Amino acid sequence: MLISRLSALCLLLLVLVGTLASCTKTEEAAPAIQPAELLYTWQIDQIVQGGQTTSAGASIKDRYRLSFRNDGSYTQTLLSDNTTYQGEWTFLSNNTILHLIDHKGAHLEYTITRLDNQQLRYGHTNKDNKLEEYVFSRVP
Repeated sequence: MLISRLSALCLLLLVLVGTLASCTKTEEAAPAIQPAELLYTWQIDQIVQGGQTTSAGASIKDRYRLSFRNDGSYTQTLLSDNTTYQGEWTFLSNNTILHLIDHKGAHLEYTITRLDNQQLRYGHTNKDNKLEEYVFSRVP
């Protein structure tokens, strides 16, 4: 009788462990970003720090547009006076990191959090250790 109770208890534990193991959440892979999706002109609309919008629209200091080309170059145009700067871009880490080399030669890396036909959103961890995101809309 003791052996059958132990066997039943072991079977119950196996079923319970199997059930709990099957309930773990699996993360879905982020959709692959294709370089062609970036090849447009994008205008910055918002700056978000730690989940809070800190600047939007005309209140963004030095508001600009970025125009990406398929040869790996981009142009940054300041909206205040149409000053332009040239730079280079490439994707890293399975097209999840946007690597920019600006007109001064500085290397900048941003994690892309959204890229579709309406919005480009990328960010980095700022000096306060908060996620700082830049939100762009596609210019027609």
